[in-house]
Amino acid sequence: MQRSRPARPKAAARSAEEARAVTTQDIGKLRSYTQEALEQVKAYVTSLEDDNLDDVIDTSWTPHVTRGVRLVSIFDDAAQHLGAANQQAKMTE
Repeated sequence: MQRSRPARPKAAARSAEEARAVTTQDIGKLRSYTQEALEQVKAYVTSLEDDNLDDVIDTSWTPHVTRGVRLVSIFDDAAQHLGAANQQAKMTE
């Protein structure tokens, strides 16, 4: 099966320098932000019917991307970022 990937939108690209510029000294605000984001994700996911997971939501990829596949991708990405943040926090303790 051939897979092709569209060019990454400029807005999605971040340099290492831009990523390092995102900092916080208030872990409470970061925790609150993360919890609120998780609540919004839960609300969205629980609003879906099983059939919604098969909806094609992005035709710019081959094969086309379904809502279910995109959600798994988003969850995986978030878990990797949270793991990296946790590791970084442990190294700076």
